[in-house]
Amino acid sequence: MPYDYSAFDKPTDEKKDSNLSTEEQARAMGWRPRKEFKGESDDWVEAEVFLSRTELYRRVQKLNQENRWLRKQVENLKKQLQKKGES
Repeated sequence: MPYDYSAFDKPTDEKKDSNLSTEEQARAMGWRPRKEFKGESDDWVEAEVFLSRTELYRRVQKLNQENRWLRKQVENLKKQLQKKGES
């Protein structure tokens, strides 16, 4: 099950709330305890590890969004070139 990575867009200071436990912070960002985790069992990590990977997840999300945008641009260019060739 994919995570909702939107919480990773917040600056690191905003994500860390001293009143919340590590697990509560991780849960707020999409982490789930092992018994609630619905992905591959080898993909599950402890809350501390999940939180330590926040920057990595944020970077992956940003690159995925950029990749989707670039693919759309390529498709648009292909369509324009096809129209140009037909005329």
